[in-house]
Amino acid sequence: MEQMKDERTMGGRPVSFRRDLIRRVLDVLTSGESCSLVGVGSSGKSNVARHLARRDVLAYHLGARAAACLSVLVNCTDLTEYTPVALHRLMLDALVRALQDAVPSPNGATAKVVALRDQAIASASAERARINLKDAFATVFRSGFDQLFVLLDDFDPVAQRAPTATLNGLRPFRDDHKRKLMYATFTRRELAYLRAEAQFQEFYELVAAHTIAIGPYGDDDARALVRELSEQWGIGGLSPAAVETLLAWSGNHPGLLRAILTAMHREPSIRVGATETLSRLQSHCDVLPECGHIWESLEAEEQAALIAVACGTAPTERDGLRSLEAKGVIHTRAGGYAIRSPIFAAFVASQLPSQAGRGSFEFDSARNEVRINGYPIRDLSLVELSLLRRICERYPKPVSRADLLADMLSHESLARQYGGSPEARLSQYLAGLKRRLDLIKLDCLRIYPDGACQLVL
Repeated sequence: MEQMKDERTMGGRPVSFRRDLIRRVLDVLTSGESCSLVGVGSSGKSNVARHLARRDVLAYHLGARAAACLSVLVNCTDLTEYTPVALHRLMLDALVRALQDAVPSPNGATAKVVALRDQAIASASAERARINLKDAFATVFRSGFDQLFVLLDDFDPVAQRAPTATLNGLRPFRDDHKRKLMYATFTRRELAYLRAEAQFQEFYELVAAHTIAIGPYGDDDARALVRELSEQWGIGGLSPAAVETLLAWSGNHPGLLRAILTAMHREPSIRVGATETLSRLQSHCDVLPECGHIWESLEAEEQAALIAVACGTAPTERDGLRSLEAKGVIHTRAGGYAIRSPIFAAFVASQLPSQAGRGSFEFDSARNEVRINGYPIRDLSLVELSLLRRICERYPKPVSRADLLADMLSHESLARQYGGSPEARLSQYLAGLKRRLDLIKLDCLRIYPDGACQLVL
């Protein structure tokens, strides 16, 4: 019976897909806690979210308990604005779809939630959307469901751009139904890197306590992906040994494995058994962008730790190592760490000369990012970016506090981050910048007693 259950599929994936990860997430959610799932680029975050939303998957993992659980998949890419009313309406619509897919469908509850959704959409009132979502949750629990899992997929832009009220406004719904309504966010980056914790503390403390890394595929799922794509694209001649070689080359990273198979599909001359195949793939036009996608999704300290691993030196950034191991980018071996995928390892090694050849400072205002000695400091506010630019422009000389204060005030009219007096706010901006630089072991920002600042590289 277990084997039959394992073979059932919906949407092309067996219910056993990502078994260990799904069980870990469900253990948290069914215990009444929320969580945050984080994975590098193309690690399959949305696939995990969609899988958790399936009724047959809940039944496979939870057995008879699944009948009292409802997963609600909220695709945040459908948001065109990040206001509370927009998010509440999107959640209402997702709740309707989840109820319609439930078996048996709670018809009375479904009809009531449909009416609440339609009224919220028709109304111009943000308060009406909030009240209707609150009533919809209460209706779901009255209809017989004991637990509801709200899966917030592609949540990165919401965490970065939404007003504080949008994010913290999710907390009261959970507080109305403690241990019954839980959230799971799906992001490329940990929430603390997307936004200062203090700006959305009420929601942050709900989900960040259980942060779960979405690592590479397990061997069975990776083999299934190879089998699926090779059959779909007509890639023949893959012996069991060849499949295992592909898994080793990709490190079981789904995006990288797909990129390798795409290259083999487009160029049939690429054969696993050929001696030059690995080097061809390392520089292939289908594979390199995927490596870049993974690299750009990593934090600066993770990139610094990876470079140290690639150089064979002992990385000093322990947090970077821990997160890289949790995400499955590196693994332990005798005497230290190694990058799981030799293809990605070659890409990381290629970053060394390009970073050494860069200037000390590079500013990208469009991405709110600056590179110092090649290392990126991302998601800076407009004020932080301007202050750091002023400090860099004066390098190696210090910048007076008066100049920094004037610069801050000229940009705060567009984006003010902190409260208090101007002097206090400037101190908070500078302290935040120093923390960001210290994270990547660039202990280079000096703040003097008279308030002047200087870069020391």
